[in-house]
Amino acid sequence: MRRRTPPLRSGCHTAAPHESAFTLIELLVVISIISLLMALILPAIQSAREAARRTQCLSHMRQLCLGMHGAASRSATGQLPAYGVWGDDAATSATSTQPAALWSWVVEILPFIDRRDLYDRWNFNSRHSNGTNATLIRTFNIKILTCPDDESANERSGALSFVVNAGYAGIDSVIELNRTTGWGNQNGNYHKFDNVKIDWNSNGTVGDKEDNELTRRSGVLWREVVHRLKGNFKAERNQSLSLKEIYDGQSQTLMMTENLHAGGLESPAQMWGDPDARSCTFVLPIRRISRAGPAYFANPPLDPNFPGCVINGARFGNEGRSPWPSSNHPGGVCAAFCDGSTKFVSQDIDLLVYKRIVTPAGSRLNSSSVVAQAILSDRDF
Repeated sequence: MRRRTPPLRSGCHTAAPHESAFTLIELLVVISIISLLMALILPAIQSAREAARRTQCLSHMRQLCLGMHGAASRSATGQLPAYGVWGDDAATSATSTQPAALWSWVVEILPFIDRRDLYDRWNFNSRHSNGTNATLIRTFNIKILTCPDDESANERSGALSFVVNAGYAGIDSVIELNRTTGWGNQNGNYHKFDNVKIDWNSNGTVGDKEDNELTRRSGVLWREVVHRLKGNFKAERNQSLSLKEIYDGQSQTLMMTENLHAGGLESPAQMWGDPDARSCTFVLPIRRISRAGPAYFANPPLDPNFPGCVINGARFGNEGRSPWPSSNHPGGVCAAFCDGSTKFVSQDIDLLVYKRIVTPAGSRLNSSSVVAQAILSDRDF
């Protein structure tokens, strides 16, 4: 027979299962652990992103250096293009007493950075800021001309983040550098190798042939002035060095660096076609002393009027008026050397070493008593 289960007695209840929950202390511990993990992980993520942006920046500079080499290959002597070309503006009806700003080094290398389409449409008889040229600059964003960490330039049409090595500079004053009408339009103090005005050989004559040649050895790219139509000014041939003239070694001589303030003076203030030295070059302003002595060339002092002229010394300078290396990368700038190699250069680099990697032929022996720079070792930077 099947046994019947007796009924439950009245008033008896089955025990309810125990429900577990986090206590306040346990919850705080979990939150603390999560916060700690985030604090550890986020810097690593940010560091990885910065490393990626820096790698991209270096890649852009490497491509631009290859473009420079391509432009140099057009010359029988391997001469690099001028940092900027000035000359007659066909749109000007009257005779010009000052050469117009025509184009920068960027225009010269366009066919070698896969932008032959823009190069063929450039009007070489007109200044960069007029007509077709201004339209080309303001319309097209050339990605490899900008660093992804340069907030004022990245992804903007006409933008420029990179500047070329134009060596030692003699700048009359801060007013001269900041002049709206251009570097030296009123007194002819354009940045060129024979206008630094230093008596390197201390013979009592400022700017003689040897002085000018020594200054030319301090930079890689120099200015050119063309005279074709109707200008009342002197033409100047391109004085940029050829690759074989880089005596100190192409792997130890800067070709270009970053500059957060690169670009022209017009609005918008990014103009990759502007040949103004403040816009497309970096320079090292030297204190000009008469009869400074034979060792002056080997280690000239910087101009005290421009304390921000070293790497990242003027990260918050003015657009188009701060021709010094600068970047938003922590600790230094990306740089490209004349052999096409790239590396990150610390903002804490020894100043004398920095002068040596700026000058392409500073260690070359001189015929006079002028002391040459000491030879640079690969381990020095």
